[in-house]
Amino acid sequence: MLYCSKIILKKMGYVQMVDSEVFSNKKRYFIYGAGDVAREVLYCLREEPFNLRIEALIVSDTNIGSGKQVDGIPVISCSDLEFSDDMQVIVAVLEKYKDEICARLDRIGIKNPVLMTFESDLWCEERGRAYALYRQKREKTPYILLQDGQVQLPRGNSGRKSLIIYVAKSHMDKPLKNNVENFEWEKDIQVGAALTKQKIADVTDCSGDHISEKNGRYCELTAQYWIWKNASAEYVGLCHYRRRFALSKKDVDNLLCSCVDIVVTNPVVNVPDVLTMYGKNHILNDWKIMKDGIRKICCEYLESLECVEQSTYYIPYNMFIMRRNVLHRYCEWLFPILEYCERNCKPREDIYQKRYIGFLAERLMTVYLYHHRESLVVVFSKKHFCE
Repeated sequence: MLYCSKIILKKMGYVQMVDSEVFSNKKRYFIYGAGDVAREVLYCLREEPFNLRIEALIVSDTNIGSGKQVDGIPVISCSDLEFSDDMQVIVAVLEKYKDEICARLDRIGIKNPVLMTFESDLWCEERGRAYALYRQKREKTPYILLQDGQVQLPRGNSGRKSLIIYVAKSHMDKPLKNNVENFEWEKDIQVGAALTKQKIADVTDCSGDHISEKNGRYCELTAQYWIWKNASAEYVGLCHYRRRFALSKKDVDNLLCSCVDIVVTNPVVNVPDVLTMYGKNHILNDWKIMKDGIRKICCEYLESLECVEQSTYYIPYNMFIMRRNVLHRYCEWLFPILEYCERNCKPREDIYQKRYIGFLAERLMTVYLYHHRESLVVVFSKKHFCE
């Protein structure tokens, strides 16, 4: 197959910088939140291309500490907030706190806060704008957004190709507020199907060559493994029942006539860096074991891993669209490392931390793409979160 040189993309000199009107009409900016999400939003909005001056971080009365600051920004109680017409409040918290905070703001007269919660479509899009400059400065490579109609993707020479994006679903999924119908290029795949008698999709990850029984640790990677071993479309993808690639038919048509190798979602921000935040939210020893696995299995990737450790961005969710042969090479590299981790990491009972293989794989995708940044054509996509 044709591989389009990254030199072609560099010559395009393109960085995605769509003008945003979200922050153009207000003069005083406040962020509601003082946790990890708020710090990440603050990190982006204070830098280019936004360059906003954030006056304060707002928290609920029960969380306030006298004189507290976050990254040099004062933290104030919501009850001490003096409302004015020129204020813009940006809600930067996890989704589970959003409704309560919006109701609180409504009671004090703030009717239209900007929602930049962790999963929000807006936050995904805006951190993509920040990452564009970060990528240009750090890697000297362009950021290309699939949904940008002003950019022509580099073309392939073999005509239109086939695509199936598999939507990972489990019998334990929480119900969505609204019914979400699949597009013609999406197909449901039931993950962890070997662990239940319930059948919720025509395609299951327990057919053919599979690792379905490992779903508790591997999460959506049991679907990725199944796609690697069993799918036949020229482009194959994976998303979640709540997290979807925000694609139009035009976007898909453009992709299928291109020589793009991989589509991923906009990266997540980690402040101060990826390794520190992994240790804060997960089990740091798992990371050390993963690093040891890379040292033993593919030591040439060690430098790339260390670059990702120090970075403030990683590509999340194990979501992708890839050429099938690119996915084959990626999985041949990925799964031996994950198997090494599985053999050497301690078992755990905590349901969340039990998903450690899935968490490590998210960061490993970032390592792989960084390592192959000169040979793979990677573009980014907006994401839609289904509530």
